Order: sequence, then structure tokens, then C-alpha cells
Amino acid sequence: FSIRPTPPKKDLKKLKENSGRTLRFSIAMKNPANGTEMKPCNEGRIFVLMLFLEDDTITIREPPLRNSGHIGGNFLCRSRVKKDEKN
Repeated sequence: FSIRPTPPKKDLKKLKENSGRTLRFSIAMKNPANGTEMKPCNEGRIFVLMLFLEDDTITIREPPLRNSGHIGGNFLCRSRVKKDEKN
């Protein structure tokens, strides 16, 4: 035991096998689960979800779309996201 926690060990085999491999998916916004309607400005917004296999992180980006009023760019920076236990 120590006062300073040690970082978790990385899976070197996974890093080596999947280095540079990325899965990309096109996704869209969904109506909220509480039954409220989606705002009209959010309808038709398209995002790109990128899953990095080497370290199980994701990024969500919104490609720029002219005259939409939304600037595009990072919606969620590259990070690990816990899976929801309900589903």
C-alpha cells in the first residue's frame, strides 16, 4: 500500500493488436425519455461517434453544416464512458 495511488496497468496486448484501429458510426439525436418533445433546432443534427479500440475510449464530433446555426466540432472529447447498468 502507498499514499499515492498507482495508475491502472494498460493492456499491452490490446494496445499492440488494435493500435490505430477506429470504428466510426453516424448517429442522430433522439427524443428525451421523459416524453418531452425535442427542440426544433436539434432535429436533423448528425454526429460521428468514433470508438478507439486500443484503449476503449470514444469521441463524439459534429461535422460542420452550413447555415444550420450550429458550429460543429467536438461534442464529447475523447474519454472513457461507463455503460449504463439499466440497459
